[in-house]
Amino acid sequence: MGLKTDISWFTPQSMDASGLSWRSIGYTEVSLNLFEKLKERGQRVLWNATGTKWHVNYCLPYYYHFDVPRVIGYTPWEYTAIPPAWVHQFNQCEQVWTTSNWCKEILDKYNLDPPVRVLAHGIGSEWTVEEREISDKFYFLHVGGESIRKNIQLVITAFLDCFEGDEDYHLILKVTDGIEDIKLQPSLEDLTKHPQITVLNGFIPKDSLVSLYKNSHCMVYPTAGEGFGMIPFQAIATGMPTICTELTGCNQFADMSMPLKATWGDVPEGQVHHHNLVGTGAQQAIPDYADLCRLMKKVTTEYYEEKAKAMRSARIIHQYETWDHVADELLDFLEIS
Repeated sequence: MGLKTDISWFTPQSMDASGLSWRSIGYTEVSLNLFEKLKERGQRVLWNATGTKWHVNYCLPYYYHFDVPRVIGYTPWEYTAIPPAWVHQFNQCEQVWTTSNWCKEILDKYNLDPPVRVLAHGIGSEWTVEEREISDKFYFLHVGGESIRKNIQLVITAFLDCFEGDEDYHLILKVTDGIEDIKLQPSLEDLTKHPQITVLNGFIPKDSLVSLYKNSHCMVYPTAGEGFGMIPFQAIATGMPTICTELTGCNQFADMSMPLKATWGDVPEGQVHHHNLVGTGAQQAIPDYADLCRLMKKVTTEYYEEKAKAMRSARIIHQYETWDHVADELLDFLEIS
């Protein structure tokens, strides 16, 4: 089974680089999935403990703790450059883990002292493969629009350009706190009144979220950057055709469904300052709008062909890319040193 000595683990619950409050659902979900699978292997994980052999910081490097001699820095990232302060933090670690081959390529440019290894995310048993049929309407789904880089505006504009006025097509937008800060066109208030758009704003339980995926026909996810991309990964794992930007961390699996063309472009100035990327030349993915429209139309006219591809991909994910596989790989990494 591998390593049995206690592991310390840290993921911050409510802080960011600016000191403002936030809650990272993605980080927490990953941590809890790994804790469960490690426990099944008889491996104890302690929350931010001292006196253990290993300490894993699964967070941005600003928050790394170094109270244990052997420290892992485990960090996803979305852009082609990292904040300069991170290099020092990474170099204090014995190993650095990241979530995709693309992220590893970015970190390798900095010639870090510790080895950089890829520990990708996995799929849970609740994301079962669903045999979808089209009945009354065709439902597009977008999740995570409260984050600017998820490009919710692009999704809204493409849907309205392609399908407005045709009641056979419907768009569901799942968002949480923060969506009010994005100046949408039409406005958020107007979107909630649109007969072809449903806005689900706020927290919903995990089983309800899974059900939402399984009752939708196509995930639309023209993201500007992902360290991995749990949302489209989970969508594909249910057998849902998924339009997903082919660059950044999603490159790991985008071609398992409907890869969206993109080019590299500058990170917006506001995001550059927010992420401490001034002077780094950081770039992000710029999804191709024409290709997004093409793929949204294609999935409606060739749905069963695209569904068959997604179903094949889903079975591969459930066979080879589960949280059990990730937990085993994690233990192997800790035994390497």
